[in-house]
Amino acid sequence: MRALYRCVENGRQAVLLAPTGVLASQHYKNLLQRLGPNTPFNVNVGFLRGGMTHSKAGKILRDQIESGEIQIVVGTHALLSKGVPYNNLGLLVVDEEQRFGVKQKERLKVITDGVDVLTLSATPIPRTLQMSLSGIRDTSTIKSPPPMRKPIVSVIEPYSDSLVHEAISRELRRGGQVFYVVPRISMIESSKAAIQSLFPETRIIVAHGRQGPGVAEANVEEFAQGNYDVLLATTVIENGVDIPSVNTIVVQNSQAYGMSTLYQLRGRVGRSNIQAYAYFLHEEASLTEQAVARLQAMAELHALGSGFDVATRDLEIRGAGSLLGTEQSGMAERVGFDLYMRMLKKSIRQLKVLDLPSVPRTNIFLPKNEGGIESNDSYFTIPPSYISDSTKRIQAESAARLAENTNQLVQLTKEWKDVYGPLPLALKVC
Repeated sequence: MRALYRCVENGRQAVLLAPTGVLASQHYKNLLQRLGPNTPFNVNVGFLRGGMTHSKAGKILRDQIESGEIQIVVGTHALLSKGVPYNNLGLLVVDEEQRFGVKQKERLKVITDGVDVLTLSATPIPRTLQMSLSGIRDTSTIKSPPPMRKPIVSVIEPYSDSLVHEAISRELRRGGQVFYVVPRISMIESSKAAIQSLFPETRIIVAHGRQGPGVAEANVEEFAQGNYDVLLATTVIENGVDIPSVNTIVVQNSQAYGMSTLYQLRGRVGRSNIQAYAYFLHEEASLTEQAVARLQAMAELHALGSGFDVATRDLEIRGAGSLLGTEQSGMAERVGFDLYMRMLKKSIRQLKVLDLPSVPRTNIFLPKNEGGIESNDSYFTIPPSYISDSTKRIQAESAARLAENTNQLVQLTKEWKDVYGPLPLALKVC
């Protein structure tokens, strides 16, 4: 939001692209609430989604986009169509980047020639992760969870009515709500009947992608307001749905989902300080070797902020794919992933004229681990004897690592001296 607003303040138009109508609608409402005409920022925000292309409202909106009257445009894949004329576009933000195909990303390149692009993803696909690891794309990671969050308890078991009953009844007893996810729309009616047979008085509402424009979004909103106990849905809820009162999710036929989808679904719960549960129920007869590897990864990688680790495991399972083609996964194991990465990095460094002669490695370590310098790595610690509070010590170390020049380091050490006294020998050497 800050990047979008900064773009608008500099006289350019900004676009926020989301993969589903549910998520795009949520972004639109949040932007109106934070930056809209009824706020001190007074930014005009427009919402364009599929089905509006040939409608009267869609034509009016496109005219407003072309004239620049709409300063921030929020929408789904409709934003990628050739009929959307942007006005001095300055920034494109792509949320849940892993949900867009390679061809759609190629279309983005055409639209964003000379435009800044910010892509967001909890679990980048192997091809995107490969680009970041090899240096083709700049990447930053955020691993710190919001305050008070608890790791989600993941249960991976074969499907059974008794397990479904246990999962849903526990959540309803404590006054919460439940997501129940199926892989196909054709399974919704049978799953609904099964849930109703276990819980006759439970209020169930359905959401999927074929319900018509705005219906799925409206149903999710009804559920979010607490009017229903169970939301029975497909993966339309995978991205961005934020309902803190939902702290149990049951995923049926979990062997049919990709790893990023499983991780995203698990992230729909546990969005408050209440302990959350994710049940990945599978059909043993349908398990493949890769499905077992995916489910095993979900069982092992359950810590908060482990999305990058999940994506790395997905890269190992599926391969990196073709960076310049349309394949999302590939056969990197033919040469071995480590060798492949070394070959690729060497080529990139040569293209960037960065392949300089190597310098002999030099390490300097002080006694009792009280700080140190490594020529090739940013290894830096502050002795506990100098700053005893662990939180403040970590903050100080982070500030030092992020310093961009000597002047910033000098200013930091002055502040430390004022608060903690003269610098110890370890910090003087560093």
